[in-house]
Amino acid sequence: MRGAVEDMDGGLATSAAQAVAVAAGDEVTRRRVGAALAWEGFKVASSSSVEELVESAAVARIELAVLAHDLSLLKPSSALRLLRAELAEVPVVIVSPATGRQAVRKALRAGVSGYVYEVDVETALSATARAVLAGQVCVPDDVRHQLDKPAFSFREKQVLELAARGLTNGEIAARLFLSESTVKSHLSSSFRKLDVRSRAEAAAIVLDPEHRMELGLFVVPGDGRSPDAAELR
Repeated sequence: MRGAVEDMDGGLATSAAQAVAVAAGDEVTRRRVGAALAWEGFKVASSSSVEELVESAAVARIELAVLAHDLSLLKPSSALRLLRAELAEVPVVIVSPATGRQAVRKALRAGVSGYVYEVDVETALSATARAVLAGQVCVPDDVRHQLDKPAFSFREKQVLELAARGLTNGEIAARLFLSESTVKSHLSSSFRKLDVRSRAEAAAIVLDPEHRMELGLFVVPGDGRSPDAAELR
């Protein structure tokens, strides 16, 4: 379905009530998401990309945008930034295979109002869309109690940020006069709080100004080394 934004019947979405635009690069996902919404009575417009959706927004009156996109990458996606920049007044729901607190927090920081796991499209998407259209923020139940900002101890901050600068456990231990087992313990605790599994993922958060400010972290002056030079061991 390239070119104009199309509805599920092959027509062009108009000013019908509760008009929802779906953008998904994969045709199977696009049809699946559109069908779940159409089944519940939404007027669904379908596009293969955010660019096409934005281009057609002038003729297709959109009340809600649904973006099927993998948010497993830590950096904000260009597609999501474009959508929020060009259609700032239109609420957005993300459908993504990425699960867990980090993906949902990232979406909310980017201005998304709803988040649905890809596996739950048939059961949760329509309810999420209706909640968002009613002015609510809707996220999966398994993360709603985890969205508060994690609290780090002073030592956890020190260890985490030195690790983000590329120091090994041994080097961090020597600098902070700790044992390597204590360093590893602090890193493991910090990784759980950040919902990440590696130094590279943690570094992407710690070294990002927006995330750093939100989490109350500071940056230890670096020595020019790569932030993902070593893995937890």
